[in-house]
Amino acid sequence: MSLRRFRVLFRGLPNDSRIHTVLRRIYKEQGDLKTTPIEELPADVWSTQDWMLATLIDETRGLRWLYAARNRKPGTPAPPYPEAMPRPGGQPRKRKRINAFFSAFGLPPLEAAQP
Repeated sequence: MSLRRFRVLFRGLPNDSRIHTVLRRIYKEQGDLKTTPIEELPADVWSTQDWMLATLIDETRGLRWLYAARNRKPGTPAPPYPEAMPRPGGQPRKRKRINAFFSAFGLPPLEAAQP
């Protein structure tokens, strides 16, 4: 097996594989491990399953917020909208029509729409 082939196979391993876990532990013990905010990591760091789980968590938080906002006592302000889970590859885009959706329920707009 060539070194190039080995490198391609090694880099193709998932981040939670045993070899990556051992290497992270070694780097942490040596003090060479540099922490990077998740937004600055490349987008391919997460698997499809990780992306789907983060989306599910965001949707669940949104539903809990909607339930709490609709069932609050009259005259009390709505709770703040939960922030999205940070994802690699930059800040998540805001939905363009989210304010129209919430205004249909009689709720105040959350934020200015982004392109």
